[in-house]
Amino acid sequence: MTAGRNSELQAALAGVLFRVGMIAFIAWDHAGSDTSGYWLLAKNLVEHGTLSTDLAEPFLPSLYRPPVLPAFLALHQALFGENFVIPQLTLAVIATLRALLLARVAEALSPGLGAPVRWALVLSPFDAVFDVALLTESLCTTSLVAAFAAPLLLGRLGWSRWLLAGACFGLAALTRDVYLALPVGVALAVALFWREAWPRRLGAGVALLTGLVLVIAPWAARNHAHTGRWVPVTEGLLGRALWAGSWATGPVIMNDLSRYQFADDEEERAIRAALTAGDAKATDVTFRRAAIARYQRAPLSTLGRWLWRARLMWFGSRFDIFQFRPSFLAPRAPAWYLLKAGLYALNAALLAFAAIGVALALKQRAALAWLVLPVAYTWAIFLPLNGWEQRYAQPALPFATALAVFGAGSVWGTIRARARRQESAA
Repeated sequence: MTAGRNSELQAALAGVLFRVGMIAFIAWDHAGSDTSGYWLLAKNLVEHGTLSTDLAEPFLPSLYRPPVLPAFLALHQALFGENFVIPQLTLAVIATLRALLLARVAEALSPGLGAPVRWALVLSPFDAVFDVALLTESLCTTSLVAAFAAPLLLGRLGWSRWLLAGACFGLAALTRDVYLALPVGVALAVALFWREAWPRRLGAGVALLTGLVLVIAPWAARNHAHTGRWVPVTEGLLGRALWAGSWATGPVIMNDLSRYQFADDEEERAIRAALTAGDAKATDVTFRRAAIARYQRAPLSTLGRWLWRARLMWFGSRFDIFQFRPSFLAPRAPAWYLLKAGLYALNAALLAFAAIGVALALKQRAALAWLVLPVAYTWAIFLPLNGWEQRYAQPALPFATALAVFGAGSVWGTIRARARRQESAA
């Protein structure tokens, strides 16, 4: 067994054990979180053959949530019944394999980077904790890593690697619909900048988008069959998120109408009427028009709110939605403050070194700029939305971690080189 393979096996074992430990360490409220909604969708899929949020007949098909996580949970329900731990253990294994895959990508892009990235990822508490929650982040992250890995690690497959990458992007979008536009940007970047002759670059971009369409099309066809409208993934969510994002400077509970900040009486009447009517599509259109009207009235102040709010999604302990099982880590206990401060500091250091890594990769036009794409997209796509929870940035975090390792290594190399020069001068 080679040293590299042995190191991968050691990291795999450490990653699985670390995530199993996290499952035991975190008390996640499955019933009082978004997990309950996904669990209901999965239950209806198993028992009634449709993704529905209904609690009784007629179990009408829902377009509110993407299908991948409910399908994942439905498979586990069909095999193991009402058991939350087994899908958590499955995600622990999947996430560990994802870490090893991204480490191989880092090694392919920057030789020597793979090993430190591997250990940084398998032992990342920010990565591990989301395997407890049974939310969309873990599966979405896995699909994105696979999408960015396929073109680099499967070169012998030719055009098929780009089809596979597009299919993985499709799975990411069917897990979190906000990533539906990412493969379009990636295809454009590949067509313009990939290190091959331009006809092959163009063909690669077309193949990537073809793979995306092949995965999205069956779900879009399902939505069309039930609604008569072509809905690629979901509907009813974007308008409200854009509208709240136009005025919110911090956390907003979207189902609490008393916290809405209406621009004027006319806007309030229109929104309240739409909510009362109960038509999800019409309500989404109303919110979207209200958002556009705000953009037109005050574009600069709206942009300022976007930029100011963006920090909430990135800076913090990244454990903001989690409770700890040990009694000495009860909220507001001294040990709780200490742990939270440590996590905050660790995340701040990660982001600082990631920023350095991004800057160096772009300045040097290094191949690692490939990993900047999902990070930049995630930052940009959530700017106009009311997203503020740190979990929304989670799918980009492993890529940021790899860039942080690169940035930290570059800083350390600079410090050592300066020390050697000083020694030589002395």
